[in-house]
Amino acid sequence: MLEVQLRALKDVVLEKGAQDVAIVDMRSIDSEVSAFLVCHGKSRRQVKAISEEVKMKLPDFGINFYSIEGLAESNWVLIDCGDIVVHIFIHEYRETYRLEKLWSNADVIN
Repeated sequence: MLEVQLRALKDVVLEKGAQDVAIVDMRSIDSEVSAFLVCHGKSRRQVKAISEEVKMKLPDFGINFYSIEGLAESNWVLIDCGDIVVHIFIHEYRETYRLEKLWSNADVIN
């Protein structure tokens, strides 16, 4: 089920032009989150559009929605879906924070 949901979310962000989409499998780490989906957009406007599309599509995939943070600035938007957390950055912020590197002991699925 989780893999199907992640594939569906990946398709949504790609359709909106997201770049370098990565899925970080957190299940092998002591974490309450099963996976991160990480991507970036070329501009704040695109980050906001990707974020809004993800939020709108969550019910279609049976994914819970708990909160969204950072939408007003749209430098880094975090969408908390419980088992899945979606991180959508502008490129500069993604390069600065490098979430995939922070969790380097987790498997990254591209």
